[in-house]
Amino acid sequence: MLFEISDDLLKRHPTYVVGVVFVHGAPKPSSENVVSLQRALLKAAQTVSWRLGGAGLHGNPAVARWGQAFEAEGINPRTHMPSVAALAQRCLRGDYTRSINPAADIANLISLKHLVPVGAHDVDRLSGDMTVRLSGDGDTFTASAGDDTEDVPPDEPVYATGSDIRTRRWVWRQAERAMTTPESRTIVFPVDGFTDSTAEEVEAATRELALLAKAVLGGEVCYGSVNADRPSLSEDDSSLKRVNDIEEATALLQSLGTTEEGAESYPAPPGDESLSKWSLSDLLRRGILDGVNVEEELQQDLDSGRRLTIYQGFDPTSTSLHIGHYLSLRVLRWFQLNGHRVIFLFGDFTARIGDPTGQSAERRQLTREDVVANAQTWRNQISRVLDLGGENPIEIKWNGEWLDQLTLRDMIEISANVTVQQLIERDMFQERLTQQRPLHLHETLYPLLQGYDSVAMSVDAELGGRDQMFNMMVGRDLVRNYNGKTKHVLMTPLIPGLDGRKMSKSYGNTVDLIENPVDMFFKLTQVSDELLPMFLSVLTDTPDQEIDEVRSRLSSESNLQDARERFARMVTERLHGADDAERAQTEFTRVVDEGSMRQDVEEVLLKLSQEPLTILDVAVATGLATSRGDARRLIQQGGLEINDHRYTEPTLQLSPEDIEGAIIKMGKRGFVRMKVEPA
Repeated sequence: MLFEISDDLLKRHPTYVVGVVFVHGAPKPSSENVVSLQRALLKAAQTVSWRLGGAGLHGNPAVARWGQAFEAEGINPRTHMPSVAALAQRCLRGDYTRSINPAADIANLISLKHLVPVGAHDVDRLSGDMTVRLSGDGDTFTASAGDDTEDVPPDEPVYATGSDIRTRRWVWRQAERAMTTPESRTIVFPVDGFTDSTAEEVEAATRELALLAKAVLGGEVCYGSVNADRPSLSEDDSSLKRVNDIEEATALLQSLGTTEEGAESYPAPPGDESLSKWSLSDLLRRGILDGVNVEEELQQDLDSGRRLTIYQGFDPTSTSLHIGHYLSLRVLRWFQLNGHRVIFLFGDFTARIGDPTGQSAERRQLTREDVVANAQTWRNQISRVLDLGGENPIEIKWNGEWLDQLTLRDMIEISANVTVQQLIERDMFQERLTQQRPLHLHETLYPLLQGYDSVAMSVDAELGGRDQMFNMMVGRDLVRNYNGKTKHVLMTPLIPGLDGRKMSKSYGNTVDLIENPVDMFFKLTQVSDELLPMFLSVLTDTPDQEIDEVRSRLSSESNLQDARERFARMVTERLHGADDAERAQTEFTRVVDEGSMRQDVEEVLLKLSQEPLTILDVAVATGLATSRGDARRLIQQGGLEINDHRYTEPTLQLSPEDIEGAIIKMGKRGFVRMKVEPA
């Protein structure tokens, strides 16, 4: 067959280049090589964020170059993402690429490793020469089996065989008849790029792809490239490089599947034997669940043995989850342990709007990039509680997959299920209206969007905080109207922060799941004695009798330090493991009981002047603030502590003796030990 780039496309994009790998007569792959390939694909998917080097998806030059090319053709790269961008974004979201078939897996692996578009075309299913060209009259495209044939508008960059379009919008969507299957034996892999920006990646990707094809697929494998200087290439061209060294090919396959720096691994979480044995009534009795609508109906479904689908949505508005979220994860874990289907839903679409629940003012709207960046570490965090790869792994989904596709007609139809009176009856909306604060229309639509998530996934149950009840009940109505079934609504309590106030990062009373073990242990020991029984009940598997004993001690003892340390040890061990929990407790004992300094605290020098010394001076001297203004804001937000005492007044004066040797904590930015040098 002949592979070529048309003159009209090259006139528009003179630097366009395609690496081409031909595979002919491939036998059925061995199961051993297929397993190695799948392992390598998983690793490539897990390390996409590492390959991006912190630049973000659209900050990567190779991905950005394709966005520019699409825009030059009048194609919106956000609506119709180049294949490499769509593939990488799914991985960043935590929706790791699953195995499709050996040829498709090879293409996806190389695309993720080099961040260039890679295709896999079955030559036998759609036989003939292949041309990358501009579409014309009579061109047709069928996305997948059962879909209607589309008339392709003229002048669109496409992959084509005759009038059959293999790939619409250049490297965006492939026709079903062009796709590879497990039975594909004659295959062409194109690797797309531009000589002015991605030539080296295209060359390296093409060679590696050829080696992988030889190792996994076998048969005759050769490769070359086409560009403005050489716009066509035949599979029998003498200039093609042929892959004959099977040892080199096999070695590459094995190396791509091994662990290296930057790879993420997610071991199975602890078995949670006690949690798995509890009943629904136990969860309610202990306060892990605050309510179920309707409890009897849910219990009947649980007793029936039917596998239920339950989900909870989380808007990635920050980079970390905290122990309030841990409570929800424990409930999801209970369902997982009992064999039910659990979906962890990232609200990438809804996070860009902002949930108005509990907000007396409008939230700042986030960009898609903000949301994806915030969520990059979430998979690691939830893997400490939920099983991501066992016999019943959780599923990770993103609601942008369906909400981004809604049309205006769709939104009008969805909106017809809720009245304006229902929406504005909400307390936070009434508060804004009374105080004449802005209430924007997009905020009133949030419950509808969250509710539609339940419809799109056809779930049986939704879990959320008590403050989410209105949104979840909207979803209950939508599921009944759209899917004709009942959706159970389960609510978790809104647990307070460690000090009893509302859990808030601005108060410094949360414990994030990404805290290192020592910091986590220290923070958890700060829970007030009055809250300890509740925290033990909802966040640990402590038996009821022990919790009752702690509760009875409250009336006769003024300090339950031993019980607080036991609580801290249990939670830290659950989230970090026994070894790290042991080290954290040892450090706590050394510092608190023995009066030693924390080993991980850096010492900083403060040179005194003749002026009075203020809290602001101390904060600036730590080096943990970017400016005096930044330090002032952090102090006023309650983020500065000196020897565990919080200061919120920047101008408060101190003596040198107050801070000599003191441990200064600056929010979540770290600790320092202050050394004072006299004037």
